[in-house]
Amino acid sequence: MAGKLSSRIKRAISSSLALFAVAGILAASNAYIQNRDRQLALGPQSKAQEDFFANAVDRPDAVAFFKRFTPSQKLRVAQNLRNHDNPDMIRIAAIWLSDFDANARQELAEVVKDLTPKFPDVGAEQLGHTGGFQKLAVFAALRAASDKTLPFVIQQLGVPERRANAVEYLASVGPKAGPLLESKLADKDREVRLAATDALGKIAYRPAAPKIRQLLRAAEQADRSPILASLANLGDPASEPIFASLAKNPNLPAADRASVFLGLARIGSRSAVDALAKLATNGPPDKPQILESLSLAGDAGLAAQLPQKDLLEVAGGIQSQKADSIIVQALSNPNLRTRAAELALGRPRVAPALTLLLIGGEKLSGSTVERIVDALASTAEGRAAFKRANLEQKYRGFMQRALSRD
Repeated sequence: MAGKLSSRIKRAISSSLALFAVAGILAASNAYIQNRDRQLALGPQSKAQEDFFANAVDRPDAVAFFKRFTPSQKLRVAQNLRNHDNPDMIRIAAIWLSDFDANARQELAEVVKDLTPKFPDVGAEQLGHTGGFQKLAVFAALRAASDKTLPFVIQQLGVPERRANAVEYLASVGPKAGPLLESKLADKDREVRLAATDALGKIAYRPAAPKIRQLLRAAEQADRSPILASLANLGDPASEPIFASLAKNPNLPAADRASVFLGLARIGSRSAVDALAKLATNGPPDKPQILESLSLAGDAGLAAQLPQKDLLEVAGGIQSQKADSIIVQALSNPNLRTRAAELALGRPRVAPALTLLLIGGEKLSGSTVERIVDALASTAEGRAAFKRANLEQKYRGFMQRALSRD
């Protein structure tokens, strides 16, 4: 019995030694490979270096491999990517752009920017990256070569993991992307159609409005809200009957009501403004949203038949001489004065009226004085008027607090 146990122990020890030997060989082999790879990445230009960078795209440890370099080594590796006119240099540079070393990221971003005009399809494919540093660099590269990259960016609407970034990027391109996006409204893929609709709304490409209205009429219930939101952004007068009709529906979902408000405001016709004013006077819970929408109509929104209090809120969202005059009028109303002074921030044309309130004999509450002084301190004209009126001594404390908040 003892002999059998001894034999088993010997076999176990032998197996353990064999495992340790294998582990040691693997560790040594891994160290050798890692050292070889580091030398390739840091070394002079060669075909082997180009192949290494190209193959690194598919390495599961690509990010970890780059992180192990020192800052100066990271910069050198990034610079070495420039030695190779190869689309895979864009791919690996985009992966390594997730690193936190600023100098290395700047160099990697330049690699992506320099190579994207040569390989615009590969540049557009990098929209699949979600890291902040990666997105900034990829967007900048695509924008710098937008004439070449735009058709390939449009193609990314069909790739689920790149779709959201593609829409975000296209929104930053503006109307230039409109015609290509409009062509995608007829795509057989529902998600592509919705993404194109979303992007067209974000760039307010009005020529697409007829096709988007067609999509809305044919859309299933689940798709109506995003299509309606995009249509609202276009501000096409021909869409007014749609929004006017929906405005009468008391059971409309909140998101769709917001689109109705926005759509009418973007159109900005007298009838659209009147429709919004009528909605506001009924005292709905979303009244602040309606008034905010009227501000988007600009001076046209100031023609709304509303109580002075509500019209003041509309004027507060508009930068114009007409809006300033409404705020000045509200300053003479004791019940609206404090709010009017709040909305006078950054409005030099209102400074004279604010100054008259301070030098007049009317008694003002501390909170009202504070709002008036804040508004005067927010413009050069207001600060000058304050000094000319010789009120610094009386309101010095208010003035100091106002300036400390700048």
